Amino acid sequence: MFGIDIPTIEDIVNFVKIQMTTNQWFQTVGFFGVLAAVWQYARAWPSYIWTRIRRKIVFTAHIEQYSEFFKYMERYIDDHYKKSYRNVEVLIKRQPAQEVFIIGSDNNEKNKKSLVYKHFQDLFFIPIGLTILKISKDRDKLENAHHIDTTFINSYTITGLFAQKSIDALLKKIYDYNIDLEEQEENRTRIHIHNKDYWEPINNIVPKNLNNIILKGKQELLDDLDAFHSNKKWYTDRAIKYSRGYLFDGEPGNGKTSLALAIAKHYNKDIFILNLNQVNNSELISLFSEINRDSLLLIEDIDVFFQHDNTRKLSKGELDFSTLLNCLDGVFSADDIVTIFTTNHKEALDSALTRSGRIDYHKTINNPKCKEVSEYLSIFYDTDIKVKVDNKKYCMSDIQNFCLSFKENPDAVISIINKQ
Repeated sequence: MFGIDIPTIEDIVNFVKIQMTTNQWFQTVGFFGVLAAVWQYARAWPSYIWTRIRRKIVFTAHIEQYSEFFKYMERYIDDHYKKSYRNVEVLIKRQPAQEVFIIGSDNNEKNKKSLVYKHFQDLFFIPIGLTILKISKDRDKLENAHHIDTTFINSYTITGLFAQKSIDALLKKIYDYNIDLEEQEENRTRIHIHNKDYWEPINNIVPKNLNNIILKGKQELLDDLDAFHSNKKWYTDRAIKYSRGYLFDGEPGNGKTSLALAIAKHYNKDIFILNLNQVNNSELISLFSEINRDSLLLIEDIDVFFQHDNTRKLSKGELDFSTLLNCLDGVFSADDIVTIFTTNHKEALDSALTRSGRIDYHKTINNPKCKEVSEYLSIFYDTDIKVKVDNKKYCMSDIQNFCLSFKENPDAVISIINKQ
């Protein structure tokens, strides 16, 4: 075998020196190579200098959508700078109607819709002391998103010159503002409605006090609720999911929804109101995963998921009955919640839904009888009133409306009831 001589670093350096002094072609190419390198370096130098200067004088804070502070930021901006919006996203928001007295009513306004403007990709400026801060909202596309609703992620950026103290002050103001709101709402019942696959809080509903709910058999219902809330350890020790389901059925207009909200208020629970006609399978699973512990889930008009001439389930959009059952007590179910279903057509419900474990307590709420009507009128007019003719025609919301029409004349209301 022949040996191979491998040049050393010193050999290479000496070769380059010789070529630079004796080889004209090599000298020319080497000169322009060095010149090109110097040019590229010189071009990058201003950018490097500006980057270093900007780092010294510009302070930037980023708030990503997955941060809890993002919701604080959105609420604060929406409450204080809505007039500065110039680029908005238009949404339709559904919310239950506010009910007004003691019982309330099941009416056609419970799914009232309204247009909502939400801050979209945009920027505006706000003064903090002597500093002007730039607030921008951006959205980035996630290339590997598995669902159209998670394709984009939003973020806020706050920027200013020599603005660290000003941005610190703004962030603290936003934090304190939201904490104050949470403390004010701490003793109030928090109500949430869903927007696709996430929950939104609403603030315009104040549930009735349970003591003011007039209902035959109310104490038996409360005894069952008390027994459930006082036996959490019993469920845990036996590895049984800590949840309980209630079905309120009966004639419309007798306050099934009001009763559910009053129960949540009495037991200091958050309320999550679900409309099955507005969700698909993946959205329902996501919503159940986000329900807080120790909450009340209200599913109104559960019968709309079924045909009224038999018990077969209807196909509503992309929501399957099996997915609903799995969310109620299967693999996707939430723990430590009370679920209340309301319906005007109990006969339409599938037996798979009404079995024990999904619905544990059934309460029928029909038109009030003499005793309930007398109690209602006595509270409304603040005097003892006895109605002797049994009410067969009017629901509680009808009687409430009669009282509102004759605020100072209980005899007129009694006369209307007697003439039915």
